Amino acid sequence: MHTIYCVTNLSLSLVRSHFTSANFLGINISISGKGQIACDVHDKRKDFPFPVQRYPDMSSFIPKTMVYSVFLTLLDRFYKICSRPSSFLYHVLELSKTMMGKGCVLNKLIGLFVRFFRKKGRGSQIRWGNGMTFKKLLHKFRTFVLQLN
Repeated sequence: MHTIYCVTNLSLSLVRSHFTSANFLGINISISGKGQIACDVHDKRKDFPFPVQRYPDMSSFIPKTMVYSVFLTLLDRFYKICSRPSSFLYHVLELSKTMMGKGCVLNKLIGLFVRFFRKKGRGSQIRWGNGMTFKKLLHKFRTFVLQLN
């Protein structure tokens, strides 16, 4: 058995000195001074000292629908993880910028964003509450994405 697996002593070390946040399975969980729990997306690839290629280019030989399906899937992931609409919007805009850099069409991304939220609640109050409606979120998304283009 020792010839197949390398036997070493593993040690657990503390990376942070404060215990108000932790990263777990791609989620950053933090506790505010008031005791409120907030969740956000944690992308470990951003911690690397080198750029990581994340998504395929539209000029590759894979079907275009697969690239747009990745966008929809990540929208759903961000929606489920983020506890604040501003955090969700930040991650969606960052994703949109990356996808547009890979050759995705802006109007197609906006259309997918609209389709995603129509399925989530018919444009009524989004799960965050706080007066955030689909129309407000869509307006912010369009405003920021158009600035990227």
